[in-house]
Amino acid sequence: MSKPVFSLHLSAERVAHHESRGEWPVAGPAEALRRRASATPDRVFVIDGSRRVTFEEFRRLAAKLAHGLAGIGVEPGEVVSWQLPSWIEGALLTVALDAIGCVSNPILPIYREAEVGFVLRQARSRVLVVPGLFRGVDHRQLAAAVRPRSPDLEHVLVARADPLAAMGSFDR
Repeated sequence: MSKPVFSLHLSAERVAHHESRGEWPVAGPAEALRRRASATPDRVFVIDGSRRVTFEEFRRLAAKLAHGLAGIGVEPGEVVSWQLPSWIEGALLTVALDAIGCVSNPILPIYREAEVGFVLRQARSRVLVVPGLFRGVDHRQLAAAVRPRSPDLEHVLVARADPLAAMGSFDR
């Protein structure tokens, strides 16, 4: 039997070494953002098109989003899937979900009904966040098509477009 080339098991000595140097545990995105916003609140963090967002503004937006997600019943440990392009909304979701303690499950925007439905069922996602029309595909229609076959999916939120029936607005 050959010896494995790579192992995920770390010795207690290696863990202790990294912990003693302050390298582990690593702060999650919400804590890292909090620290950076405290140190450089007015510095630009994200540029999305013509929009420039500072660290402090981004922190506030992510906190507002976390509050809104908690308001619709999203709880720690739950899976929130999102199929967004490289927009600020994806970065905000990442931080907000970390702050709540959720599992962030990004889905590539090139995936269509079969793949998205499979991912939602396997992850048992309670929430799906999608854009409206992006690169010729109406992701609201895609979400509406997979929803009946995704038994755990309770909420579909739409970013940068009006939601369809039984969907909510990401911005609200």
